[in-house]
Amino acid sequence: MYRKKFYQFSILARTRIQSQYADVNSSETGHLAEYYSRNKLTLKYNITSKIAPYLSAEAFIPLNNPEVKGIDNMRYSLGLEWEFLKNSTLDVFYMIQQQYQAKDPERDFVTGIGYSYSF
Repeated sequence: MYRKKFYQFSILARTRIQSQYADVNSSETGHLAEYYSRNKLTLKYNITSKIAPYLSAEAFIPLNNPEVKGIDNMRYSLGLEWEFLKNSTLDVFYMIQQQYQAKDPERDFVTGIGYSYSF
């Protein structure tokens, strides 16, 4: 993870390696792990020390699927983080998840609420 602050803005870059199992017991490859590189870029604007709206984009790149080259899934988010108590943050967001390189690509529209506590 990399974070850079300038004035009231913050840019965050994150790379994550993920292993997941899909279609367990329902496909020939259901017992093989799928590995992904997930790269996320976030831009936050700190209105106050406790309120920060943000925009983010996250790319899913399969690492062990020879049929898919490049990005096969993207997530775009718009949200607001609010630190309502010391160490307690509420995150409200809207996300669009778009599938690529599929015969019948899916697009999901997600609203969510998250809570985090730091200690």
